[in-house]
Amino acid sequence: MIRRALGAEVLRRRNALGLVQRDVWQRANLAKNVYLRIERAERTAAIHQLIAIADALEVGPAELLTAALDRIDRGDVAPRRGTEDEWRSAPRE
Repeated sequence: MIRRALGAEVLRRRNALGLVQRDVWQRANLAKNVYLRIERAERTAAIHQLIAIADALEVGPAELLTAALDRIDRGDVAPRRGTEDEWRSAPRE
């Protein structure tokens, strides 16, 4: 779920800045396929990749993660087909 929320937030912020995907992966100094897979939620971002993407999007990594977690709390991320969403009822620490 966090992968999809983060990917959606990266996409939203990229669009808000009027950037194309190439702009972000070049600014972040990431391989094209790495960035694309993170934005499409096909890959979990390593911490150094998250920091680089956040910097490319002119935001702090904590703000990017917080926005992704807020998406999850609001239910603004569709669960993957065929998966249970039972963790939502667990208290956040």
